[in-house]
Amino acid sequence: MSNIYKHPTWWDNKNTTQPPEPPDMELNVRVAKLEEKINGFDKRLDLVEKDLRELIKKVDGHLLILSGMIITVAVGLAGLLAKGFHWI
Repeated sequence: MSNIYKHPTWWDNKNTTQPPEPPDMELNVRVAKLEEKINGFDKRLDLVEKDLRELIKKVDGHLLILSGMIITVAVGLAGLLAKGFHWI
């Protein structure tokens, strides 16, 4: 039977040509383009960081309210148990 079921993979590639050369651009131009892209990423990361800080503040506030509610319910149930067993 022939190799009809064999799929080509990267190690089977017999093409040994080198990757294409980059276009003829000066290094300064290429570095400038990279700097522009990095500045764009920095701006986006700053926005994400700001949004995360706002979210953390909201979560902290909600966590305080939730923990207060849990403590209140626990104390109330403890009081009901004490009343039911005639400890109070």
